Amino acid sequence: MKLLRFFAFAVCLSWAFACTDDFSEIGTSILPEGDQLYLSRDTFDVTSTTIPVDKVYCFTISEWLGGFTDPNFGSIKCDFMAQLYPASEMEFGGENNIGDKLDSTVLRMRFATFMGDSLTPMQLSVYALNKQLPEIPYTDINPEDYYDPSDLLGRKFYTASDISVEDSIKTEDTYARTITLTMPQEFTDMIYQKFKEDPDLFKSKEKFNQFFPGIYVKNSYGNGVVIDIRETSIRFYYKILQGDTLVVKQYKDYLAVTPEVVNANHIEVTNPPYMSAPSADTTYVKTPAAFNTEITFPTQEIIDKLKEDGLNNVTLNTLRFVVPVYTPEANNFSIAPPQYLLFIRSKDVPAFFAKRNMCDNINTFYAAYNATKQEYDFGNLNKFITNIINLNPDTTVVDEKISLIPISFNYITESYQTVSTNLYPALGKLKKNLKASIITVKK
Repeated sequence: MKLLRFFAFAVCLSWAFACTDDFSEIGTSILPEGDQLYLSRDTFDVTSTTIPVDKVYCFTISEWLGGFTDPNFGSIKCDFMAQLYPASEMEFGGENNIGDKLDSTVLRMRFATFMGDSLTPMQLSVYALNKQLPEIPYTDINPEDYYDPSDLLGRKFYTASDISVEDSIKTEDTYARTITLTMPQEFTDMIYQKFKEDPDLFKSKEKFNQFFPGIYVKNSYGNGVVIDIRETSIRFYYKILQGDTLVVKQYKDYLAVTPEVVNANHIEVTNPPYMSAPSADTTYVKTPAAFNTEITFPTQEIIDKLKEDGLNNVTLNTLRFVVPVYTPEANNFSIAPPQYLLFIRSKDVPAFFAKRNMCDNINTFYAAYNATKQEYDFGNLNKFITNIINLNPDTTVVDEKISLIPISFNYITESYQTVSTNLYPALGKLKKNLKASIITVKK
């Protein structure tokens, strides 16, 4: 009999989950008299508003470079400053190094994705930094405070398309476009001389970055494409002698931008005039560093509803919150709604990103954008409410300010990832008049 009762209960729950558009009270008796459970559904209004964002914490594994303008999105311009992480073991052939020197050093920036016209001519300029970067950089960081224009390491024109590379190579899984810039011989000689004088300095990222604070890669010309750089390194070229006569050319990537050092993306975004006008039916989420949506979540209303029947007599089975999205406008830059939205108390936002926290599915949740349904479905948020009640059943919670923030997942290794604010250009127009719905089980 107990098995049959459980089966009937499960079937009824499945029916309740499927009927997500019917918000009337269910009140269905699903067990024999004297051993009854009732399902009930209630809905609550969720108000929302657009919140301008002037800066975001920019911990990320990407460096963004370039710029473009779109009438619906606005404009964006990106460049970056970064420290360099020295390899733990460096060597240049020792006594077999021919000429006791490095032949050259080359800055290499590898990227797989971009937004815009791949044939747009762009120019980058690279400078040496003369000041330490902050440990927690934001996107409004001012590069003028960290470099001198006279410390130019080089300039180069480039396009996002490798015209010189055969199409068959471009389709390989391991292929990534690479922008290269040969560094001045003065820089090459400086690095080699310092290595000979103090090789231990290169075994500590702190000591090395005191010696050389990093590089600034500036978008110095062009508008029409933004590239997402995933690997930035400096390659060292030298020659060694094997035996009496064999000359062997060597190269090693001994300096790189990694998650262990500071990577500061400097991003400037402008918004089209229509986004500044009040809207009765739309809020915006736009990245990078432009708009979040803030909602007033009916936390206290939901708790009060549960208390009506007594917290010991009712179980919050489901709390569902879905955010519909308007159909994205056609554009030339493949701008779409952000891939993920974070659900988090507004007051907790700064600490969440500064500490590089992950979603715990208790206080923070995320939803993926469903392009078919055009919505963000946060799934079951019942732990958000039950955690508050469990911590203090008698607490009074004002309706909470919750931020919906575009985020990215950064895969540092196969088993380790972090959450960061999304820096990929994206725009989502969210519908207002939102609802949160609950399903409760009453004894």
